[in-house]
Amino acid sequence: MRLIYGRMTAEQLRTLVDTVGPCVFTVVTAIPCFGVIIIPLMQILCISGSPFIAVGLMLTIMVPVVILPLAVFCLQTARVQGLNDVQA
Repeated sequence: MRLIYGRMTAEQLRTLVDTVGPCVFTVVTAIPCFGVIIIPLMQILCISGSPFIAVGLMLTIMVPVVILPLAVFCLQTARVQGLNDVQA
């Protein structure tokens, strides 16, 4: 997508967006981003053979993405509570 739109001039790109509409243009440019996420998940579902195993594998893959922000949030909350206890 970037190669296609990168070759256009600003005027050509503006004309394209005006022709298809900004909402449609946004969706069309977002489709490759969704494909990067959805295709591996569909492959996991096809390979596993069982929806339960597929969900388990997907959750296992997501653990670092979920655990890291959760851990940071917990540490920040504990730090704030510790500071509040010291001030009280």
